[in-house]
Amino acid sequence: MKIARLFLLAFAMMGVISCSNDDEPSPNIEQAKLSFAEQNAIVELPSALQTSEDPIAQSVNVWLTMVNNMATNFIYFDPPEGAQKTSNLITVSSGRTAARKGVVWIWTQGDMSVAYQVGEDDDKYTFEIFMKVEENADWAYLVYAEERKDRSAGFFALYDFFGGSGEEMRWAWTRKGDEVTFKITSQGELMVEVSANNKTKSGVLTTYMDGSKYQEITWTGSGSGTWKIYNEEGIVVEEDTWEA
Repeated sequence: MKIARLFLLAFAMMGVISCSNDDEPSPNIEQAKLSFAEQNAIVELPSALQTSEDPIAQSVNVWLTMVNNMATNFIYFDPPEGAQKTSNLITVSSGRTAARKGVVWIWTQGDMSVAYQVGEDDDKYTFEIFMKVEENADWAYLVYAEERKDRSAGFFALYDFFGGSGEEMRWAWTRKGDEVTFKITSQGELMVEVSANNKTKSGVLTTYMDGSKYQEITWTGSGSGTWKIYNEEGIVVEEDTWEA
């Protein structure tokens, strides 16, 4: 998969900084992390659904693996030992508004330079990874993520650093209590939306094709579920159920 290759290649070459900010970061900003980094799974599925031989149930497992795999990328938000630390923030020419205060870790490997930047605004933290190949080159995004301080909403975006085509994939979420909603987009196009309850382990997964709803799958805490397929006019053309 192009996106996965892009991400792994960039960090295999792991190797940022300019532009200052006079605001001092809060004492705890260095410990700021995306909340899902503390969980083994973002969306928890019933065990019976995970082991089901029904092809639709198996497709839920595939999609939810894509959701849960976002958290595996958070390990790259740990700067290596010896990385240079500064409070001078990096800005890029993408037009994104930089956080008002933060801290940056910079390191190099071979010809690559890498920076991990944690920023703080009034109601959110931002998490960014920049890269550049040449010393005098401009910094470019590899990752941009942000989350509200109350952890009610956030997103994680992966950029095409080598191809320069901009944002490749985005995982965006909202949550309240045990309820979590995730949307995954690829190059701005919505691919899948998941609404789940991690207490009851029930949920709804909707896939999209060319901007239109294609399939809707629901499952219960027991691992049973239903599914529907829609045509381009939004009419159900096929539906069925499975039992755990």
